Amino acid sequence: MITSFVSMYEKGAITSDHLVAQCIQLIDPDDPGLVLSDLPNSILDRMLAYTRRYQPDRMVSNYENLPTTGQVEAAKNWIEDLQTMREGGKTTTEADWYQYEMEERIVEILKSFAAPAGVNQYSLTIYQIAIEFAKRYEPDFNRMGRPLGGAGAGNRALTIYMANQLSKRIKAEKIDQIEMQFLHPADTESLIYKYNNKPIIATTPASGYPIPVYRLRQVSGQRGREPFLGPPGDDASSRRAVQEAT
Repeated sequence: MITSFVSMYEKGAITSDHLVAQCIQLIDPDDPGLVLSDLPNSILDRMLAYTRRYQPDRMVSNYENLPTTGQVEAAKNWIEDLQTMREGGKTTTEADWYQYEMEERIVEILKSFAAPAGVNQYSLTIYQIAIEFAKRYEPDFNRMGRPLGGAGAGNRALTIYMANQLSKRIKAEKIDQIEMQFLHPADTESLIYKYNNKPIIATTPASGYPIPVYRLRQVSGQRGREPFLGPPGDDASSRRAVQEAT
């Protein structure tokens, strides 16, 4: 959908304001990187300008509805943080990222799921990463005071925090060992995980939107594999999502 909007803009079928408004309308305020990480930098610059002049209840549009204030604020904050990272600065939301060595630990988690031969890399959802983080570094997880994630956990959840930081850092090219891929959402109603013998129902993206998964970045000469939720035959439920098909 995003690609089609960008294509329409490049062909002159819609204006830049129309394009950015349509893209912002697709944003989940808890995880704006799902949409924004796919957009070219030139479009992100236009979007930032739009969000800075946005006035709730005072702007009019010739094309459908305007995005909500929450969507606009989420886009603005994400893009401003992205620019700060690119310029070598640190944002106020990065404290936990550095204090708890999240990048290094996420890399170690992904490495631990590598195939024995080392040629293929398995992909994990943000829930699988967060659960492994909570299990392996339990004292730090308890110290940071964030809920793990899932329905009702709120926007301070570790899953949301990690997803936002990863999407911005990958887009800013500040992470060179992790890449984001997408799992097709066909026939997926929900994803259910288990942590401490309790089920965690994932908050999934809007209907039809792909589910992000993360893996070690593939290097030249490596044979890739399609995103996969866990090693075959591994019955550890915290390492495998249970899909409930419609």
